[in-house]
Amino acid sequence: MQINNAVINALSRYADFSGRTTREQYWWFTTAVVLASLLLSLAHIATRFSVFTEVLSLIFNLGILIPSISISVRRLHDINKSGWWLLIAFTLIGLIPIAYWAVKASDDSVNDYGLPAT
Repeated sequence: MQINNAVINALSRYADFSGRTTREQYWWFTTAVVLASLLLSLAHIATRFSVFTEVLSLIFNLGILIPSISISVRRLHDINKSGWWLLIAFTLIGLIPIAYWAVKASDDSVNDYGLPAT
């Protein structure tokens, strides 16, 4: 899967918290979001902290919030974990299992959340 396909797929399923997402698709989407945030931050610095780039960054971050949560939930479903496990990320120690589960290989068979993602 290419980065543009991963982003299009994730944004087209922006509020879909059911089903599964592959590890590759999750990480391509995460890479695209990090790169876009970095570019917005650089633009903010280059324009000497203008209000326009600050508002643009805020709009981007708010717009990407729900798709980021939904793809994370679907990634947890891919390893046969409930999406509610994402809530442990609010504790600092909870970031460790979330990071481990994000890099863990997908279940190759049908699990509680459906067929393997393609």
